[in-house]
Amino acid sequence: MALVNLSEYAAIHGLKVTNVRTARARGKLLTAVKQHGVWMVDEAEPWYMERRKDWYTDEAKDLTEGELDAYDRVLMIRHYAQCGQYGETFAKCLDAIPDDIQEALPAQQVAALVDAIHDAYERGYRAGMAEAGL
Repeated sequence: MALVNLSEYAAIHGLKVTNVRTARARGKLLTAVKQHGVWMVDEAEPWYMERRKDWYTDEAKDLTEGELDAYDRVLMIRHYAQCGQYGETFAKCLDAIPDDIQEALPAQQVAALVDAIHDAYERGYRAGMAEAGL
């Protein structure tokens, strides 16, 4: 996860800088964060138009534009979360984070919170099993 400025992101993905800036302003770049007055984005984040083609499954075909944006964000968080490969576990850990916090933080930070919740559960589960002698 390397953060680059919007110009570098545009060069990496073969895009115009103005298109990248517009996408950032419209909330299409899910990993965009402002650092020291400069907008940065994860260089590995797929361009949102490509993400729509590659990431979606049949479950997303009937979603509205607003629902697709929310779906995009969950997919990006899942991509960054270590426990993202475990669908139900990931969903339960994500649900434990209040919506206002999820919306206020970039996808990488939400994924870190999801992983922290998952790790705390795992440690507690293992400690309980050890105490029970199982």
